Amino acid sequence: SSSSSSSSSSSSSSSVVSIDENPKQHLSWQWMDKYGVVPGIAASFAVMQMGFFTADQLGKGVLMIQGLDPTGSSPISGIPVAIMLGAAIKSFTIIPKEFELGIKFSTTHILRTGIVCVGAKLSAAEMISLGAAG
Repeated sequence: SSSSSSSSSSSSSSSVVSIDENPKQHLSWQWMDKYGVVPGIAASFAVMQMGFFTADQLGKGVLMIQGLDPTGSSPISGIPVAIMLGAAIKSFTIIPKEFELGIKFSTTHILRTGIVCVGAKLSAAEMISLGAAG
C-alpha cells in the first residue's frame, strides 16, 4: 500500500507534461486536446494572421509612397513581420499559462517544419535552374 501511495503522490506532483512524453501520439488531435496545445496553436495562428495582414498593409503603403499600384503583391514578407509581432507580444505582455504549451509546440515543431519546407523549396528551385542552365 505504501508503493501505491508514493506513486500517486509522484504523479500528482507532476503538473507539467512534456510534449515529447509519448512521441507516438504527436499526430493525434486527442493528444493535443488532452495536453492543452490547441489554445496556444490557435493563438499562434492568430498572431501569424495579424503579421501577414500587417505586412500586406505596410507593403501597400510603401507601394503608394513610391507611386506604384498598391493592388499587387506586398513587397514586405509576412513571415518576419509575424515573428517580430510574436516576439513583441511575448516581451511586452504576460502570456496566460493555458497558451504556453501550444505556443511552445508551434515555435518548435510547426515553425521548424515550415522553415525546412521553405528551404527544401528553395533548394529544389535552385537545382532546377542550375540543371536547366548546365
